[in-house]
Amino acid sequence: MIKFALPYNGDMEFIDQSLSKYGNYIESYFGNLGIDDFGGGRAQTQNIVKKENELKEILDKLNAAGIEFNYVINNNGLMNEEFTEKYHERYLKFINKLVDLGIRKVTLSNPYLIKYTKQELPALKISASVNLKTRSWEELEYLIQLGIDEATLHYDLIKNFGELIRIRSKTDILLKLIPNDLYISNCPWQKGHTRMQGSHSKHKETKTPYFSYYRNKCVNIRNLRPEEIYSGKWIAPVDIPKYMEIGYKNFKLLDRLATTEWIMKSIEIYLEQSRTSHLEEILGTYGSKSNIHAAVSDGLLEQALYPRDQLELIPEISQVDNKIWYSANHTDNCMHCVSCRHAADKGLIYPEDKRHQYIENNRRWQSRITKLPYIKELNHGEVQRIEYK
Repeated sequence: MIKFALPYNGDMEFIDQSLSKYGNYIESYFGNLGIDDFGGGRAQTQNIVKKENELKEILDKLNAAGIEFNYVINNNGLMNEEFTEKYHERYLKFINKLVDLGIRKVTLSNPYLIKYTKQELPALKISASVNLKTRSWEELEYLIQLGIDEATLHYDLIKNFGELIRIRSKTDILLKLIPNDLYISNCPWQKGHTRMQGSHSKHKETKTPYFSYYRNKCVNIRNLRPEEIYSGKWIAPVDIPKYMEIGYKNFKLLDRLATTEWIMKSIEIYLEQSRTSHLEEILGTYGSKSNIHAAVSDGLLEQALYPRDQLELIPEISQVDNKIWYSANHTDNCMHCVSCRHAADKGLIYPEDKRHQYIENNRRWQSRITKLPYIKELNHGEVQRIEYK
């Protein structure tokens, strides 16, 4: 039976609604206390931050239902601080406090902390973060030796059925795939993106603004080359059974910044496994309705910090049946294949004239983001995180 790991978005009503409607399909929830000393991988707004007593209330409810809360510690930018005695003391104090509250599982993205945590707290389950970029059996085997109990495999494996089959044949540990993030194949920006997010999700002495530089780079790649939408690593709801057939039954849905309504809709669609159109509405990268029919306006382009509606053109996305993607013979070398280009021609509604307007908008915006006036604006303003509604 399919199981989901669900994002905790700070709304207790989401816990109640999802447990009531989909309890049998929930393996765990994942999230953190918002801004803490160790970094949960999301630059979260204040409304998501929960006090310890609120987390305890959630944990009591989930533990009574036999469902785990996976606490995320996803900061990769520790600058070797994790090897110091002072950090060990702070870290163990924090982890033991989580355990006392009822946490039984943590997500980690630092190999040393995986080994250290398992040595100090052997009963605590450790989930390997997707940010570890586990893309082969050899990489997963190394993490198992360090002490992980489960792993979220990297996006780049999603259309590599040969390696997925190989990995599943080697181990029976819990393995998860993320189906609803439109991750660019072999994304060159991921390391910078995850480090920036991790650094902005913990208490820090240096106050720097959060803004979506790396996100915008990926957005513009898709504007320039629409075929990247289909070569991207995501799973259409109707294709979920193909993964279950080869032994992958656990799926981690995004996003912790989404509204309760949006996440509930995504659960329903991935559970029904029948929807083939308007898939942009459930992909965490877009997370909203298509805007291809809205009027193009660039009036505020030179003033707004991140004018999303003028930079991110969201096409209508339909599922395209392509047997080669789900074949053990599928190559990940897109230089010698036009399959995704044909899929884009068939499955996207993406008006060319509007697409070129958005490409120009992005060029203009990118030309100003590193200039001193823009940085000053960032330091005095607040760039809102994207919320999926």
